[in-house]
Amino acid sequence: NGINSSKKYLSLLFNLLKKNDIQIFLIVYPWPAQIYYDDFHHEKIWEEFANENKVSFLSFYNLFNKKNLSSINENFIPGDVHWNQKGSKLIFNALIDSGIL
Repeated sequence: NGINSSKKYLSLLFNLLKKNDIQIFLIVYPWPAQIYYDDFHHEKIWEEFANENKVSFLSFYNLFNKKNLSSINENFIPGDVHWNQKGSKLIFNALIDSGIL
């Protein structure tokens, strides 16, 4: 249900943004638990969703080592899904490299 609900509300958001001529990017990255358990199947779900909705898609899953605690500890705030300073810099540089920034 969670994925379907997310798709529903993202579709509504995308329609609003398109209506107001606002550029859209769907950017995904793994949460620490996904890295730890090597659970990267959401990446494909969101890539297909972006393609179906004609939205630019960018994945940062490749920036994080699968099943690697050091990747989690080095890039995320402990016990949180948000990036720390190093993780933020990693994502910032990836956004520059992608041409978005």
